[in-house]
Amino acid sequence: MFYFLHRLIKWFFTALVLAGLYWVWLQREAIEPVYVWYDVYENGGLKNTTRLEEKRGRVVAVIDGHTVQMKHDGKSYAVRLTGLQIPEPPLSTSEIAREKQRRELLRNTLVGQDATVQVTYATATSLLGIVSINQTNMNLMFITNGLGKFNPAYVKGVPREQQYQFFAAQRVHEKRELKSTELAAVTE
Repeated sequence: MFYFLHRLIKWFFTALVLAGLYWVWLQREAIEPVYVWYDVYENGGLKNTTRLEEKRGRVVAVIDGHTVQMKHDGKSYAVRLTGLQIPEPPLSTSEIAREKQRRELLRNTLVGQDATVQVTYATATSLLGIVSINQTNMNLMFITNGLGKFNPAYVKGVPREQQYQFFAAQRVHEKRELKSTELAAVTE
């Protein structure tokens, strides 16, 4: 009888532990920020708390799918979106279509508007930075919607809050891709 009770108690606690693990698995979205902060840590961004220099100007043209021309204080700058990998030529047909989408989005959203650039790198005529218009971060929009491929090495010098936003946008994009592939598999 004692042996039976001992086994029953062991199975009960084992089931309790498994139920607890299952509950934690169901709540995994709540600990998502921990994963994102770990990505920032891995990228070396936890110590960087400096603020980026900001330049505000009017966007006058789209140069390519990652670069726009902006006028600031009478000077013209080529502004490239930071954190995004430029596709290597020769471009595939899907990459050409994505490039057209990027250009169209930049043209419709930025041209003729005042934009703010948080500068991550600058030369005399060009800027590399985080481009925002009306509180919309274009870099994150590209990553989230799959229009640009995120490269963590390109944001190593960016303050940790911005790095967090980049890594979080990448996770959102990965989740969307996963859901769309799951949906495609279910409909087949």
